[in-house]
Amino acid sequence: MNNLRLSLLLVVSLASATASAATLNVVNGQLLGAQGVEIDGAIFDVAFLDGTCISLFSGCDQNADFAIVDFSQAKVAAQALLDQVFLDVPGNGEFDSFSALTNGCSDSFICTAYIPFGTGGAFFVAASATNVASIVEDLTGTPDSVDPDPVGPFLATVSTSGDQATTFAVFTLVTPAPVPLPASLPLLAAALACIRWRKGRRVN
Repeated sequence: MNNLRLSLLLVVSLASATASAATLNVVNGQLLGAQGVEIDGAIFDVAFLDGTCISLFSGCDQNADFAIVDFSQAKVAAQALLDQVFLDVPGNGEFDSFSALTNGCSDSFICTAYIPFGTGGAFFVAASATNVASIVEDLTGTPDSVDPDPVGPFLATVSTSGDQATTFAVFTLVTPAPVPLPASLPLLAAALACIRWRKGRRVN
């Protein structure tokens, strides 16, 4: 019976994954970032920093400079900031209600966190998350379905330091997304556990 319980416990462990909550990095009431942010099954740390894309992202001129790899992941990352980081935490800070509590932002109404990413070329676009609403913009200057009226090219040399409502979200990959198991594997493990249990009963 113990073997059966252990086997079933293994099956449950393989079939389910638990996501840990992000831990906010707060110093003197200021939200500096967070550890353990889940994005598409991968775990990232994030820091909110002022500066230029060039200074914060190793030159900002090749895909390897960015932990966020494409526009789709940038949108998920923006939503992850809203859902896991820009939160009102009792006793810790109202980071959803008061945008000026996010490092790099002093505006009382909005804080936009730019999330640059690699696109397969020398250019990049940025998605942004705010603690008011999710904003995802194509900042390449090309109208598309995401942003039919783009604000123009996003320049790697532009600094957020002079803008009270913007900061960069600098992500660092901590744990890659796990390779998904074949859907049949938990069923096979359960069947094997059942066969072993039945054989054990016959012997006894």
